[in-house]
Amino acid sequence: MHKIEQHTLRQFRNTQRSAVYRIPLETLGFIFVYATGVQDDPLEKQDVLGRCHIRRAMAVSHVSKRWYNVAVSLPVLWAVFGLDISRRLTEMALKRSGTLPLTLLGGSCSQTNGPNVSLNCLSLQTHRWQAARIAIMESGLSHIMRSPAPILRHLQIMPPDEYDVSDIPDVDQILSAQQFFQGHTPSLEKLDIDYWIQWGTPNLPSLRDLRIGYWGLGSPTIRGIVC
Repeated sequence: MHKIEQHTLRQFRNTQRSAVYRIPLETLGFIFVYATGVQDDPLEKQDVLGRCHIRRAMAVSHVSKRWYNVAVSLPVLWAVFGLDISRRLTEMALKRSGTLPLTLLGGSCSQTNGPNVSLNCLSLQTHRWQAARIAIMESGLSHIMRSPAPILRHLQIMPPDEYDVSDIPDVDQILSAQQFFQGHTPSLEKLDIDYWIQWGTPNLPSLRDLRIGYWGLGSPTIRGIVC
């Protein structure tokens, strides 16, 4: 009982002494959203801090019990994924993000190891993807695009750093655009892919911006083609 009283008195003293303890919870939440950068445009803006959004959310949640309670009560802090995090952290963030749309940044897939563990886990959640920028081998594309992505708006695919001439697939192995997410991406507005694909007649009714390139050599955008 004496220990409980001491803890209560110490907590009361801290709330009176420090301005941080007197910040309203709603204000603290806004600060966390700003500090983690989750409301920036992740596909247009470089991350000057060099840390993924999930790790920033983890950092603020470990300051104190009060900050932890605020951080875990805000699903938006846990919905932007860097793909260099562990499976355990990915699963935890997915749970904390609730049902919010997801944004994926980064990632790498080699021919020998397949998609990394984070991307493997997130590939089961394509129905929640709203934007994705992924570095992945061509051999891994079919793996992450095997389920519908009904709310996906922006998709950027690029080779990983280790990609070279020996990794170019045979013609009959080139992925068709009709295979993207089982042909179910009705909201996709922007597609930027650094691999050759069989275009055909994909079901992309919302597509407005298209770039298909190879090692930095891009095609015109769909706007340029239409004009």
